[in-house]
Amino acid sequence: MEMMRPAAIKVRIRQQMVPLILALGACGGPLQLTKFTFESDELEACTLAALPADAKVPCGAQDNPFVTSEQEYLECFGGMLLAPHQHRHQHSADAGQDSTSSTTSELVAELEEFLFSIYQGEGEAGIFGLRFSHAQAAQRAAALLRLRGAEHSKVHTKGNLVVYVWHDEGADGCSAKLDSLVKSRIR
Repeated sequence: MEMMRPAAIKVRIRQQMVPLILALGACGGPLQLTKFTFESDELEACTLAALPADAKVPCGAQDNPFVTSEQEYLECFGGMLLAPHQHRHQHSADAGQDSTSSTTSELVAELEEFLFSIYQGEGEAGIFGLRFSHAQAAQRAAALLRLRGAEHSKVHTKGNLVVYVWHDEGADGCSAKLDSLVKSRIR
């Protein structure tokens, strides 16, 4: 067995450690959708509380909050959230609607993970989080979501993430608390 010099040992250690250090740094780097699930104690100034898991939720979600990367859920939630609203497209044979439908399909294909959470108080509010394969898809999705009644929603983006905070008319103050929590975590 050949003896290695101390300098050669240091070089070899550095060569082996750099990929490990980079991998460990990446673990804390990208923002995860689970950062946008809030417990009742975080909402103490607000009357919102997470709905029970057995509540009726769209797309067969199994929990509330529900984070998934399974294709069937991505297609259902992504299609539901990113599809054009009926009132904006009254004429179904319109070429613009075909274009919007293809944009929706393209975005759903780029969707990698989805967060669904609804909070109940005097009204209903919720957070939908979308993680896309790249930032350009996230920006296109954010633009679509901003077209949905701005007085009842806020859209936040960072990199390949979009966080959509919405509320019905009775949950304005509670939605403001949710929105504040999202803003503090998306930075």
